[in-house]
Amino acid sequence: MQGKEYCGAGGARHFRCDLQRASTSTINSGGQHGGKCVRDCDRWFFAAACAPNFNESWGRERLASDPSTPSVSALSTEGMKFAYFLPAPAPVPAPVPVVHRGKDNSPHSELSLQMRHIILHHHIFKNAGSSLDSSLAAQFGQAFTHFEMDGNPIDERALVAFLDRQPLLEVVSSHNFMGGPIESILRSHGYRAFHLAMVRRPFQRLLSIYKYFRRTHTGHDLSRLAAQLDIQSYGRLLIERYPHMVDNPQVNILANDGFYGHAVCEDDLSRAWDRYSKYSLCAPVERYDESMVVLEYFNAPVYAPNGLNLAYVRQNVSEPIFGEENVKETLGEATFDWLRRLHEFDERLWSFANAELNRRICRVPEFDQRLASFKVRCQRLMAQAERI
Repeated sequence: MQGKEYCGAGGARHFRCDLQRASTSTINSGGQHGGKCVRDCDRWFFAAACAPNFNESWGRERLASDPSTPSVSALSTEGMKFAYFLPAPAPVPAPVPVVHRGKDNSPHSELSLQMRHIILHHHIFKNAGSSLDSSLAAQFGQAFTHFEMDGNPIDERALVAFLDRQPLLEVVSSHNFMGGPIESILRSHGYRAFHLAMVRRPFQRLLSIYKYFRRTHTGHDLSRLAAQLDIQSYGRLLIERYPHMVDNPQVNILANDGFYGHAVCEDDLSRAWDRYSKYSLCAPVERYDESMVVLEYFNAPVYAPNGLNLAYVRQNVSEPIFGEENVKETLGEATFDWLRRLHEFDERLWSFANAELNRRICRVPEFDQRLASFKVRCQRLMAQAERI
């Protein structure tokens, strides 16, 4: 989406859209790491003047229903003024399946199209993202990077352009992916992505945010206020003035690309789970070690022969605060009850992720032995870090 965009505190996305343009490109890719020869192959062009209630998903579904229509078609909705289609080009033959090879030139166990594999870490604030980033950076070195756009959400075109400019990248982490539906665009440009994100129980996440803002002094209002207020007063303040921080923010990120424009509802939870359940890493922060073992196992074929090594040393950890073990008493009953209502869908999302992790664990052979081995690797890494 092109237009004027900005991002509020906690990743809340606000925008005024001036123009919507969508296109697809056909990629004939080749080479060890999926080097690409791009042929301009726009199937259609859509432009819309947008009202505040512009329904983006409706527009995309409407266009996708007949992308090759050569004639001009007028659409009438409150959010769209006009649309027109360009003729579709002649179809391009599908790429021939080939054996994809890793960095050591060893073939994968399965035939694969020559696609460039990318790990995308959707770093949700205070959800153990720094620990995961440290593991990925340790394994991939210069092939790992962060991609932020001054707090603005990263759309699919910006991501594709960023990847095209850096052909050696294998892992990108960002707070600003916002769970967006970018997979189809990536594939059409020759990329196959492994999406990683973790969710956290909402009260524990809120406490972590409070402790983070108290110790970092970022200059943001929420940081300044955290330094001045106790947790109970801070919780009430968020309810009264910063609803996007407490109204199921994790569901909102995954369902609405981080844009908070309405009270989060059941439909948002369904959309968030439909997206998130397909991620390569779909798991609760509270079961971090188990989730890393599962991720290592199911992504091993692409990173043969050595696979992924996601052993870690915990990063960005805050000191506990007084009363943290009894959240209800610490927040006060009235504030706790109000927040519990606002956290309903985030709590359910966490439960879904917890069940999904159990489902995946059941498909990992010798899981207990793998988990024990992972913990040993983490202990060794911690010992090395303490000696430095």
